[in-house]
Amino acid sequence: MKRVFLSATYEDQMDLIEEIKSKLAELGVNVIHFKEPDFYDGRSGIHAHDICIEKVESTPNYLLIISYRAGSDYLGNNPDYQELSLTHAEFHSAYSSISENRKMYCFVRKKVMDFYNIWKELPVRNDNTSFLPVEPKVFKLIDEMQSKGVWIDSFQHSLELKEILTAKEFIAD
Repeated sequence: MKRVFLSATYEDQMDLIEEIKSKLAELGVNVIHFKEPDFYDGRSGIHAHDICIEKVESTPNYLLIISYRAGSDYLGNNPDYQELSLTHAEFHSAYSSISENRKMYCFVRKKVMDFYNIWKELPVRNDNTSFLPVEPKVFKLIDEMQSKGVWIDSFQHSLELKEILTAKEFIAD
């Protein structure tokens, strides 16, 4: 069965994530997501964030949905990720473990991309962007994605995102 790791902040996108998981199931794609009952495999002694990173690395496809929030800070044991959000750490892991068959599907809400473009034009880019409704770490993630040449699709609402996902082809494991 086709598999994809779904990376997204949950509290602010709960409805969207559940819709996307349902749509992907219709398309025959098994979604690996931290809210699934078997995600942690009953393991202890390893930080939950590190389990997320392991799952990203072992899942052949990666789906990222970015909205206004960056998510919680990475609290696992990888020193390379200590200054990042968990979502950003998951992206790093997916990008650095790209295999020949892995596909990355990255989506950003259109309004967030609009705010990112405003942020890019600021004379000084720092965390003092309280006039924008997007957390600064989101801009840093998008900036890194663009600097690495990662293709980003934008969407306005869940229906549009589901239409885009329907048109994508997922690689089988």
